[in-house]
Amino acid sequence: MKLKQAVKLILPTLGAFLLLGAYSGTNSLSSALYQEGLSTVSVMEEMAENEDWVTLFSSNQNMASILSAVGDGDYSHPKTVYQIRLSDETVSHLTRNADLEAFSDTLQAYLRATVQSSIAAQINAKGGADALAAASACTASRIFFCDDLHENLLYLYTYENAAPAMISFLVGEDGAVSATGLFILYDGFPTGSAAEIQQFLSSLNVEVTEVSVPA
Repeated sequence: MKLKQAVKLILPTLGAFLLLGAYSGTNSLSSALYQEGLSTVSVMEEMAENEDWVTLFSSNQNMASILSAVGDGDYSHPKTVYQIRLSDETVSHLTRNADLEAFSDTLQAYLRATVQSSIAAQINAKGGADALAAASACTASRIFFCDDLHENLLYLYTYENAAPAMISFLVGEDGAVSATGLFILYDGFPTGSAAEIQQFLSSLNVEVTEVSVPA
């Protein structure tokens, strides 16, 4: 196996274990998710800014140029944050109309998690191979604990002068939650309102709502 192929496999796994967070339970659920998402975006930003990190994954100059622009963005405070909730219709649509009832509860949970985790990549794929590869190179994951989250959710962070970032929150066992973030690098993706985003994703039958951003 080539070194860069091995790196692509190993680094995201390390990230999932090395970036650990904790939820104290003192804040609202949306505030807890908001803060954990911000922490994930911060790591993604650091990845994009680091040329040595980028070259671990590829020597492609187009990808490097994309990430150079991403790294120049200001991620200090989001303009708007949106919550995206998937439905069973979303899962069915993206699995060729699979009958969820044909699977055990365990397999249904895995299927829902897989579908949700694929949304950001599907959007980036519309921007071409370089956009997809660039976003993949700056994937960050962390694990935290939150007993109050009982469903998988997506948070979309938008900025005035930076690429949007999508965070997938997946509920695990015993209060563990995994957060995985990717930049959205397809220029045609709208971020102006919940209605625009919902329209863009209309074929997926998702629900998009705005999250209150702390001042």
